[in-house]
Amino acid sequence: MTLEFNITGMACASCQHNIQKAVSKIRGVRKVNVNLVSATMSLECDEKITPEIIINKVKSIGYGATLRDITNNSNDNSQQVKKN
Repeated sequence: MTLEFNITGMACASCQHNIQKAVSKIRGVRKVNVNLVSATMSLECDEKITPEIIINKVKSIGYGATLRDITNNSNDNSQQVKKN
């Protein structure tokens, strides 16, 4: 499963690294990519990982996170929803 988040509070590459390191330690998270320029994070994880688990971890180290709407992500058709 792929989840994408908007991240707030990042100011430098050290912030990016801190978030990536903390989230990658969560059991069930396989791959994490934090992008400082776009202030986003994407991750691949087990189905048992909820967005709240990730958001709480990011908040616990002093940053903000919200789940992104990935309805336009053509790489993950399983979570795509068409809007008319």
